[in-house]
Parts: sequence; C-alpha cells; structure tokens
Amino acid sequence: GASLELHQSQSEWTLLIGAPTDRSEGSLYKCPLKPSRTELDCQKVDVSSCVESRNRQIAKQGQNVDYYWSFNETGKMFGYTISSSGPDGDVAVCSPRLWLEKNNKKINTQVGECMILDSSLRIKNDPECSFNPCLDKTTLSSTSDPSLKNYLFCNAGFSAAWSPRTIGDDDLTALYMGLPNMLQYAGNIV
Repeated sequence: GASLELHQSQSEWTLLIGAPTDRSEGSLYKCPLKPSRTELDCQKVDVSSCVESRNRQIAKQGQNVDYYWSFNETGKMFGYTISSSGPDGDVAVCSPRLWLEKNNKKINTQVGECMILDSSLRIKNDPECSFNPCLDKTTLSSTSDPSLKNYLFCNAGFSAAWSPRTIGDDDLTALYMGLPNMLQYAGNIV
C-alpha cells in the first residue's frame, strides 16, 4: 500500500491501506487488527455509492448549459492519502488525480477529491460524501471552462489532516486538504 492509517472504531483497531494503482483507479482496504492473528484479513471498502452520487450531482449542475461535465475515474489514485479524525471519527480517503471532463473529453484539469467515510467506514452523508474545494457551482454552471489560472491541476487530496476534536470550548472537526497546484501552481491549503 502507498498509504497506511490506523483507525479506531468502537474500541476495535483497523489498519487502512490505500492502493492508488489498484484496478486503474485505486482502492481502499480495511484490515482488522486482532492480537490472536498473525496474518491480516483485509477487505476492500466499497465507495461506489459515493461515486454514483457525485456523478449525478455534477451532471445536474451542468444540465442548463450546452455542454456537460463528468469525471474520468481512470488513474485518479483513490487511496493515495488516508486520514482518520481519531477514535470513532470520520475518515478521509483522497484521489488527487481525479480528472474533470467536458463532453467526455479530458480538458487537462486534475481536480482531485476526498471521500468522507464514517467511523464504520461507510459512505457519509450521501450526496455530500465527496469533498472537492476546487469545484463550485458557479464554475460548473457558467458557460466558460473553469478558471485555469486557479483550478488547473488543483490536485485536491495530495495531503489531508483533521483538526483536533476540541478547539477551546468548541467541539469541532475540520478536514484540511493540500492543493499543491492551485492558484497558478503556488499551492494552497483548504
């Protein structure tokens, strides 16, 4: 695996393994850690409902214009980055090389994304299971391409980390994502 993360849910520990080149788009595997076992018993985590929901959402945003947006999943490197927010918290699994397409043609825009899973590693809050700060409704519903100077090769999810669960008196959890090529390759953190 290219990335590893320990995650605790209901007092049980799981090793999460990101395999970004598995099956051309990447995969996430969960391996329960049990003291009595010397070998890992790993299973692939199914995120297909989030992918379908995200694709429906992006198609709906562009339906009032003379073109449509879609995503190219090939080579997206799902599992490149994994970040757990802590015991019984959410998990972000990122695909920094997700391509945005216009009318089924690559427009050389790698937007990237992170999918959010709950503590049991199920898709969280469908249809908002996918987070991508490089796309917004005004960009996708306008009649021009995304602003290349700000969004070209945004690569959201090359890195990700959660804020602490408690900040001062507030119980907050926020996901921070590295966007290495946003803002004309200057990079940004969101």
